[in-house]
Amino acid sequence: MSRNFYQKLNITFLVFLFLFSAKAFALDGLKDAGAPLYPGFPRCAESRAYQQFQKRPMTELSKLVYMCDRLFDSNVEVLFEDQYYSAKFAAGVSRIFVAAHYRQEKAEDWIKRWGSTSPSGKPVWVKLPDGSFKLAKDVLLAELKELNQLGGGKK
Repeated sequence: MSRNFYQKLNITFLVFLFLFSAKAFALDGLKDAGAPLYPGFPRCAESRAYQQFQKRPMTELSKLVYMCDRLFDSNVEVLFEDQYYSAKFAAGVSRIFVAAHYRQEKAEDWIKRWGSTSPSGKPVWVKLPDGSFKLAKDVLLAELKELNQLGGGKK
């Protein structure tokens, strides 16, 4: 087959990839508004966590507590130090950890500092119901971005 055929095939593939992976190209406006970012998590705007968040003063600490509540209501597992933990257990431990280590910093900075590795340096993973894994930090930052896009709980 000619070289021209393969060039057309490559262009067709790239167009297909672009159209069907809008999230990979940061075209978040194309996704269904309010749809869960990850399987296993309820819709953000309809979640118990968001309803509770709206009742609290909007602070960076409230955003971190919201993250713990989102985890609690999810159907995922957390892989920490080669051990799997239920979302509910991990959320409870996370709340205690936030209470002990939060120092008036932005939620995004706190997540980047504490949400990526365990004390031994191993990455912290979230196992989604479909069996795929995502870095906990990436899940938390995506959820924070979603919260901020919803207005961060402003009434």
